[in-house]
Amino acid sequence: MKIKVLATQWGSESWSAKTFLDFVTSNEYDGVEINMPQDAQYISEFLNELEHIRKERSFTFAGQVVLDYRDEGFEQHLKRYRERLQQVISLKPDFINAQSGADFFSFDENCAFIDCSQNLANRHGIRILHETHRGKFSFHSLGTLDYLKKYPEMELTADLSHWCNVSESLLTGQDFILDKVFPRVRHIHARIGFAQAPQVNHFMAPEWEATSQKFLNWWKQILNVQENQTEFTLLTEFGPQPYLPSLPFSNVPLANQWELNLAMKDLIKTTFN
Repeated sequence: MKIKVLATQWGSESWSAKTFLDFVTSNEYDGVEINMPQDAQYISEFLNELEHIRKERSFTFAGQVVLDYRDEGFEQHLKRYRERLQQVISLKPDFINAQSGADFFSFDENCAFIDCSQNLANRHGIRILHETHRGKFSFHSLGTLDYLKKYPEMELTADLSHWCNVSESLLTGQDFILDKVFPRVRHIHARIGFAQAPQVNHFMAPEWEATSQKFLNWWKQILNVQENQTEFTLLTEFGPQPYLPSLPFSNVPLANQWELNLAMKDLIKTTFN
C-alpha cells in the first residue's frame, strides 16, 4: 500500500494558489486538502497549477466541505451543505472530506446529511468521507457507531484529536469502539491532540512523547486493517492560531505551524514507509 502525505491549506489562506502549491511541491508533499475559497481567480489559478503538477508527478487533490457556523436551523444548514458539496464536486477532486451535520441535530436530521452526501457521491462517482469532528454528527466515538451501523458503506476521515478532547482522555477504555471504527477509515488527519484540546503546543516536545506515540499506534492500527487499499492518505493538520496555542498578552505563538506540519510529514514517511 502506498502512503501519501497531504498538506493542509488551513492557515495559508493569504497565499496565492501558486505560492501555496509551489511551497507544497517543494517540500515533497504528495497532495493537498483544501476548503476551496469562494474566489474565482484563486480557483482558476489552483486548477491550472494542479494540471501542471500532474504532468510531472502523482498528486492528490482532496476537497473539503467545512461550513462556517451560523445561527440557522436544520433545513437551512442542510441546504448550504448540499450546495457546498455540489460546488466542491464540480472542481473534480480525487475525494471529498466533509464535516457533516451537527451535534445538536437529532439522529434522523443528521442522517439527512449522510443521505445527501451519498446521493451526490453515487450520482457523480466520487468518494465523500465524513470527518470525526467536534460539533458534527461524529463528535463522539460511541455515537458514531449508530451511524456506521445504519450506513455500512459510509467511510470516515479519522481525526482522533477531537474524540480525545470530547471524552477528556486519550480514549481510555474505548478500544472496543475503535476496533469497529478503524476498518471504516479511509483518510487520517495527522494531528496530535490531548484530553484538554485538539492540538498540543509542540508534538516533538518530550512531555508529549507518550501522547504522540499513542496517536502513531492508532494510525498504525488503522493502516493494518486497510488490506484492500492500494494507497492511503494522511493529512498533516496542525492549525494556525487560535488552534495553535499562544502566550497571553503578546499573542506570540508557541510554535510555528509549518514547522509542526513538516516535522509530522517527515515522521509519517519515516514511520510508515
